[in-house]
Amino acid sequence: MAVIFMVWNESGEISGPHRKREIAERRAEMAARDCEQNGCETDGQENTPGRGDFKCGVMSPHGIHIQVIENGEDVTAHDYGQY
Repeated sequence: MAVIFMVWNESGEISGPHRKREIAERRAEMAARDCEQNGCETDGQENTPGRGDFKCGVMSPHGIHIQVIENGEDVTAHDYGQY
């Protein structure tokens, strides 16, 4: 079973492929910190429904997400904590 983790932002730039989930998560956290330090507009309550969710990012906080690929197939929607 070949599993890789890719870190994306909304402009399509990536970090990866990474073989370990922990590394991808660290890269995503670093990218989120960089975004905050460079002046993104968040209110600290990005996940609160009805608050104009994700002021900096449309689909996820700061527009950064981790894609999980198993044997060439995108399985991101699954619980990737198993990897």
